[in-house]
Amino acid sequence: MARDSLSTKSLLMKMADPIKKFQRKRDIVTYS
Repeated sequence: MARDSLSTKSLLMKMADPIKKFQRKRDIVTYS
């Protein structure tokens, strides 16, 4: 159970990371 939630968490982190980078890139474009 604990290992399950941990792998799910890391999977979500892997999915969220490119999204965060994209949003950050978009923010830089918006503010400059």
